[in-house]
Amino acid sequence: MTRSISVHARPQSFPKDRSCVLLPLGGGESDFSVLAQPSTRNRKRGGSLAKEIRTRNLAFARQMRRDPTPAENALWQMLKGRKLGGLKFRRQQPLGRFIVDFVCLEKRLIVEADGGQHAESASDTERDAYFKQQGYRVLRFWNDDILRNSDGVAQHILSAAKYVGEPDA
Repeated sequence: MTRSISVHARPQSFPKDRSCVLLPLGGGESDFSVLAQPSTRNRKRGGSLAKEIRTRNLAFARQMRRDPTPAENALWQMLKGRKLGGLKFRRQQPLGRFIVDFVCLEKRLIVEADGGQHAESASDTERDAYFKQQGYRVLRFWNDDILRNSDGVAQHILSAAKYVGEPDA
């Protein structure tokens, strides 16, 4: 399951009456959630669709924090509490229109734990391009590597953090 939410629905996602927006949740073709447009009453009080989507992203991120994959859990045990080189990481963090597995905001470094569904994924390419444009470096590790070679993964993260701001090799 791809763990991201796109907050920009394509225009064709809107019904003719614009009563709701369809948001992809898990990357599956039929895995969509309907988010109702804010009522006129909410708009008068300062409510907006963007605010509702941010609220939905936060709720989804909380849910993913409560239910991590084994690889995400192992990676979090390695990263939490500044255990890795004193770097402060956040997990399941909404950033822009996506939710990332782990991010070190100070170093602008994103770490993603990827399962087999991510092999040559167009959505991952789109995400990585978006984050690169925002000044982030994205590291992707296969779940199996995280579980079987945690020392190598940790070393790679430390190396990337050390050379922050330099172009990707």
